Amino acid sequence: MPWMTTEEAARELGYQVTTIRYLLREGLLKGKHYGRVWFVDPEALADFKRRVDAEGFSKHDPRRSQLR
Repeated sequence: MPWMTTEEAARELGYQVTTIRYLLREGLLKGKHYGRVWFVDPEALADFKRRVDAEGFSKHDPRRSQLR
């Protein structure tokens, strides 16, 4: 499966693009960047979504940062 753009990942999770970039920078979501453009690993995105859903965290829950 090809890598996703941050815009595609944001639509998938219902987050803002800036939030996806933050998750990538903090290592909460696996991705690569080429220059200033980030790409998200679709499997890592699905895993992140499963972990967030399993913990019952909403996208606005500050405890979400504990998913490291």
